[in-house]
Amino acid sequence: MKKEYQFGGTNLRYGFAGDQKVIIETDDNTLTIYKGGLKNSLSLTNGSKTFDIDMISAVQLKECGLLPGYMQFSVTGNADTQGVLGGIGSENAVTIYSKDQYRSAEEVKKYVQEHRKKATGNTTIVNTKSPAEQIKEFKELLDMGVISQEEFDAKKKELLGL
Repeated sequence: MKKEYQFGGTNLRYGFAGDQKVIIETDDNTLTIYKGGLKNSLSLTNGSKTFDIDMISAVQLKECGLLPGYMQFSVTGNADTQGVLGGIGSENAVTIYSKDQYRSAEEVKKYVQEHRKKATGNTTIVNTKSPAEQIKEFKELLDMGVISQEEFDAKKKELLGL
């Protein structure tokens, strides 16, 4: 059954100007990402990419908070990008700007996992990062000037459960 999910839009809250239009379309065996808009043109990720769902080895999902979130598809035979900025800029990723978009991303992730479970009889393993890895990513953002020291300290305390 074919289903369509829409992501993107203009969101100056995170400092990204310009429209980003992304549609993810699922059917029985494939997942297609259609990217358009100014932001995708500037990052050279305009166009479409279709995956055989059986080739998707993992779906990484990061909720938006201080920064936009993202959903990234790991595909057998492709090198994955690492970190928040790598996830956002990947051609196999979709930027998430709102709670509604995050819920749609959860649906897509669930669809992929259920499809793979039916096809293989196994549970899909999803990448999760340790608090130390996440703190390292936020430290990189701090060093680049993307977030402030206060934002970094708040996120570090949250991740350490302090």
